[in-house]
Formats: sequence, structure tokens, C-alpha cells
Amino acid sequence: VMLLERLAADWRENPPKGPVIAAGSTGSVPATADLLAVIARLPQGAVILPGLDRTLDDESWKALAEGKHPTHPQAMLARLLAHLGLRRDHVRDWPLTKTDRLRVAARALRMTQIAHAMHPTKLDPEEGCPDPDALAGLQRIDCRERSEEALVAALLMRETLEEPERTAALVTADRVLARAVRAQLARWNISVDDSAGEPLSLSPPARFLQLVASTLAEDFAPVPLLSLLKHPLCALGEKSGNARAFARRLDRFERKGRFLLRGPRIGAGLAGLLAEAEKLSLPKRDCKRIARLNQIFAPLTGLFEDRHEERAGLPELISAHLAVAEALADTGTGDGARRLWGGDAGEKTALVMERLREGALHGIMVERDEYAGLITAVLERESLRRAWGGHPRLQILGTIEARLFHADRMILAGLDEGSWPPLNEPDPWLNRRMRAELGLPPPERRIGQSAHDFVQACGAEEVWLLRAERIDGVPTTPSRWLQRLSVLSREADKPHDAPAPLAWARRLGEAPEVRSCPPPAPRPAAALRPKRISVTAVETLMRDPYSYYARHILGLDELPALDAETGPAERGILLHDILHRYLAERMTRDMPLARAKERDRLLEIAHAAFADFSNRPAVRAFWWPRFLRIAEAFLDLQKQREADGVRPVLLESKTEMALLDDRVTLVAKADRIDRSPDGVELIDYKTGNLPEANRIAAGYAPQLPLEGWMLERGAFRASNGKPLSGPVAQLSFWKLKGSGDTPIERKRIQDHEARIAEAAVGAQRFLERYLQGDAPFLSEPRAGLEAYPAYAHLARRDEWAGLPELDSPDDDGKGKS
Repeated sequence: VMLLERLAADWRENPPKGPVIAAGSTGSVPATADLLAVIARLPQGAVILPGLDRTLDDESWKALAEGKHPTHPQAMLARLLAHLGLRRDHVRDWPLTKTDRLRVAARALRMTQIAHAMHPTKLDPEEGCPDPDALAGLQRIDCRERSEEALVAALLMRETLEEPERTAALVTADRVLARAVRAQLARWNISVDDSAGEPLSLSPPARFLQLVASTLAEDFAPVPLLSLLKHPLCALGEKSGNARAFARRLDRFERKGRFLLRGPRIGAGLAGLLAEAEKLSLPKRDCKRIARLNQIFAPLTGLFEDRHEERAGLPELISAHLAVAEALADTGTGDGARRLWGGDAGEKTALVMERLREGALHGIMVERDEYAGLITAVLERESLRRAWGGHPRLQILGTIEARLFHADRMILAGLDEGSWPPLNEPDPWLNRRMRAELGLPPPERRIGQSAHDFVQACGAEEVWLLRAERIDGVPTTPSRWLQRLSVLSREADKPHDAPAPLAWARRLGEAPEVRSCPPPAPRPAAALRPKRISVTAVETLMRDPYSYYARHILGLDELPALDAETGPAERGILLHDILHRYLAERMTRDMPLARAKERDRLLEIAHAAFADFSNRPAVRAFWWPRFLRIAEAFLDLQKQREADGVRPVLLESKTEMALLDDRVTLVAKADRIDRSPDGVELIDYKTGNLPEANRIAAGYAPQLPLEGWMLERGAFRASNGKPLSGPVAQLSFWKLKGSGDTPIERKRIQDHEARIAEAAVGAQRFLERYLQGDAPFLSEPRAGLEAYPAYAHLARRDEWAGLPELDSPDDDGKGKS
């Protein structure tokens, strides 16, 4: 504003000797309006106004000049002429094409309140378009999705090139749509320049800086860390591909069922990651790379080590940030700065960061976890424009740039409410009166400007109006201007065939033949079918044979998620280990200790077990309080059971049993087996949901009944090597939840003798068919038994789940197998 004011003052005193022409501005900024007034009065000055409407009646024009109805397309021009002290008849006409259509478009966009307040009958929709021929060359296409809209726009631009010298321009306020159109044009090797440029934040150098800041902010969490290491600019002082190979090894590294980065997050930053890596025996060369990464990040992490609060000065943060980024990009030859800042994107990113550093006050302190958001916000506001290139006859323009551009074919896209026109967002700080007193325009000004741009773009020889009925699956509302044009031209209720460009776009995506995909039914050879199976795998085989096939025959194990919450599996391993150690020690003592000493001993064992998860703070933070409640309940339960004469005899006991004439081996591992006066009780610890009684009765949760069957057949042996004797008195689940009124929830299987007998028959039948026969491994033949099947995507279930159900060869119609 100061620059414009000084320029206006200078030209008043020292008018330029040559011609000065201001074109395309509506003077929406007061300082710009003052400069236009000066230019209009220069000896060789000229102001060319975009699309002045002479047909609007004087009374309506006066209302617009007074600042009323700011959403009208002529509102800003009316205020500009009033500021210049001119009437409309003072302005001479510039030769235009399709003037009649401009009048029709302007008529359609006149606001309803002006029409009713001034001339209620002049905008009666029933009177229709005053000149139907004026709408010739104006066509509308409603697409299903934004992707289809982008393809239609690209096809229109591609078709334009079939005629020599013919030009086309896409005009849209939706930059996502503009990028999608550029991507569609690339299928014909057509490169088109976007006047708005590309978001700088999406360029490789800017994205690399954001990843460095995010990695710092999230204390080297797995997701940002791996994203940083996999970025093409990351080198760690080696060849550029080594860092990506290192990232892949970190991502998949596992030792004895425990992953380095997958599962619950490791705490304590890179130091914690290095300690965990050494504990899991990560190769030394990769441990050295973690140490080198820690050294590279030292300028950034060091800013927060000597402070009680995790804050640092913004200039110091930026300097350290850029130094770390250059060190990460270095391939060992001192080329980090060249690799990072080279090219148009690197130069623009360096300029933005340098401006931010120079403009930052030294008193500004930034939180560690806020810095990444600050950098992202700064980079997202910048655009990257190419210095050269682009097709000479095709353009992608924003609504403002389109004012100064003429093309034979104008494609106006993104004509949905919220895009064109934009949303009228309220000012959270200033109300309307305060904005007026400060000389700020009303919030609706942007809508009026957008309406003016739309009217002017409609003046081309050929105009296509595009919109999408849905964007990312969400229904959209047509632009109010499209609705007004439809009503005025009486096109809303007329049947229309799909326009040719829309038909082209849909034919591009059509397949010559669509054949339904049958469900997978793999039948591996008998030699490839396992001969050993665990009782838990039997349960999987009964519920979802395809999951068993994928895991145990194809060998495809599901990877834990990155930075996952502590799940039932991790909790189960931890709690099983603690209770096993405690009970194993307790079984060696004839007499129990005092209650307090028993508690101390259990907690001592628990502290040692939790120490293995010291680098995973979420495990201790969430499960130590719960374990304390479990411990109290467990000790009380043990005391009661010992008083009733119940003693544990086997813990974590593994066994196996031959079936089907020694052709198949059934393997089991019992969590706990207790001896009571009534017989033997099998106990299964659970940290997740307990199986429902109806599923147990139907035979779809056979794990514990099968262990009971194996115990009855002498498969489990005592410490002296002799088979356990005695009837199975109970089959029990103990849910170790640590919350609520019952930290340990116990559930017995009802009618366990019948469940054991049914499980034995069903398991042998299944094993005979699947491991010895040729039964196909179907995907979820009984839908609903698995809430989230791990291998449904591999079975491509979504492609065939809607087809009529195929009869399962294993279903006897009774629900039991």
C-alpha cells in the first residue's frame, strides 16, 4: 500500500513522458483505486475497465456505487467509477466479441434482491432469455466426479489442438482440479503451464525440509523417520540409494517375533532407537547409520537439551534446520547444498527460508512440536512457477489471470458453490461496521469479484461450463450462476444427451467386457499341505480356510502396523511372561509367603518384565496401572484356590499328538493346567475378547476343547514324564483386563464334555479334508465369523462378495463341522 501511494504521488508531480495503461483492474484495493485515478488523468494515461455493464438501470447502479449488494458482478466497477468521479457514459467502448452473450450472462447474475427492490418484473424467469441466439456456443457439462471433470477438460483442450492455430484456456479457482487436468494431459505428452504455479510445499526440496521438521517434532517416530530416509534427497553421507535401502531394512527388521519399528513406538528419540537396535542385534553397519543420523541431527536436538522448556529462538532453529538438511543430503562429497538448493524448486525454497530467517525477530521462541507446523504453513503459501515451458496454444489460468487472456475456447471448470464462487467465510475478529470504519471491503467482495470474472470469461467465442456432482464422494451444489443461466435459458427441464466430450471421457474408462471374479479356491497338492498344525491354526482353518492357506502354506505373515498402539498380542506376551515366572517360582515353594511378600515378589518380576519395554513408553504408561489391579486380583484368586485345594501342575506346557494314523500331528501349548479335587482344569489367559458361548457351542472356537481332548488322551505330561491323569473338570478362560470391578474376568465353558467330544470329531474331519484331502481353501465360507479377516484383501473379497454365495463343500447345514 505504501508503495502504491508513493507511486501515485510521484506520478502526480512527475507525469511519465510515455503512455501508461492500466488494464483489467477493478480497483478493489483503495490504494489501487487511487493509483488508477492518477493514471486516468495522466497526459498519455489510459484505464481499461474489464466488462463495464451499460445495460443496468441507473437506480441499481447507484445502489452498487453506494456499496450495497457487494456480491453483484458490477459492484467493484461501480465503486471505482464513483471514486474516479465518472459516470458510465464517460467511458468509451472497446471492441468486444459476443457482446450479446455478455449481456445475457450479466442479466443472469444480477442479484435477486436488486431485481425485486428495483424492477420486480424485469427478471421474471418465465420471460426466458431475451436473445436465445446469444447463448449459442455456451455449453454445460455435469460430471460425476472431479476426476471425470478433469478428464473432460483435458479432452476439450486436446481436441482444440486438432485445428491449427486454435487456442484454449482452462479457467478454474480449484487448484486441485488444475493439477488433475495437467496430469490427464500428460497422457498425450502435453505439458501445460498453470498460471497459479504449483504449491511449493509439494516440491522435493520443500517436502524434504518438512520431513526433517516433522521428524524432530515427533521425536523420530517411525512414520516420519522412514519417510525422511526414503526421500530421494536423503543420503546420510553415502550413495543416494543407500539411505532408502537402510530404511527398508529398518522397516522390516525383526528378531524372535519382535520388530524394531513396527508395533508400539520406541521412546527416547534416536538414542532409544539405537539402544533397542543393539538389544535386537541389528547389524553393526546399520547401528552406525543410526548413530550418524543422531550426530547429523545434533544441531537441532542440541537447541532443546540445555533448556527446561522445549523452546528455541526461531532464527537459530531455521539455521540449524537448514544445516541438518544439507548434511542429510550430502553424499559424502560435500554436495549437500548443491543437491538440496539446485534447480527452480531448490532456489525458491532457499529464498523462502532465508526470508523467514531474516524476518524472524530474535525474541520469538518456538515450541519444538510447533516448528514443523510453522514451516509447513509458510511453504504452503508459496507457489512455484516455471521459468519456461508449457504449450503455446493451451493455458491453465486462475480467475484473475483470465481477465487479460483471450482464447478461442474457454473452459470454465469447478463451477460449484464453495469453489466458484468461494465460500463467504466470516471474519472472526472484525464485524462489518468495524471493517467499514477501517476502510476494509465487506466479506462478500470476493463473491462479487468471482461473479465479474465469470461474466467476462463467458464472452469468448466458445465456452464450456464444467462442474462435478461429487468431490471425493461428497455431493456438491451447482454454482448459483449456473442455476441462474439454466432458469433464464429454460434449459433446466429439457432432456439432453450426454455431450460428446463427456461421452469420450466415459468411453476411455470402459472395459470391452466385464466378467465377474469368482471367489478364490486354491487346491494345493497334497505334498504342499502341512502335516503339523496347532490348535489355534485349527480354529483359523474352521473359520476362514483361506487365511490358513495364506499364512501356513504361502507363508505370508501379517506385518504389525508402524507406530501401532499396544494391542492384545503384545499385552498377552507381557502378562503371560510375568504370571508364568511368578507361578513357576511359586511351585518350587512348599509354603506361601505372607501376602505382602507375595505381592512384592510378583511386582519385582513384573518390573523386570516391563524393563524389556523401557524404550516403548506407551506399554508402561497404559499397562502398568492396569497390571497393578490385575496383580492384586490374581494374588487374591490364588490364595482362594490354594485354600480350595487347587494347585498349578503345568505352565506354558507344549505337547503334540499324532492323528489320522500318524499322518497329521496336532500341536498345542497350554497356558496353565491346575489340579483340583474334582480333576484337572485347563486355563487359557486372554487379553482380548473372550469367545462367545454360541461360537464355542457351534465349534468355531475349538482351541481349549481340543487341548482338553489331548489331555484326556495323555498328551500332556507332568514334570516326572508321566501323562497327566484324571478327568477334565473345567475349561476356563481368564480375561486379564485390569479395569472395572473385576480386573480378572473368569468364564467357564458350559457342558465341556460335549464340547470336547464335538471338537475332536470336527477337528479330525477338517484335518482329513484339508491336510490329507483336496478341499479348496475358501475365503470366509461362513461370513461373519471373522470381524476383520487379515487376508481378505489378498482374496480380493470386495470384488466377489456381492455375488451369490457359493455352497461350501464343508458346510453340513447344521452350523457344526
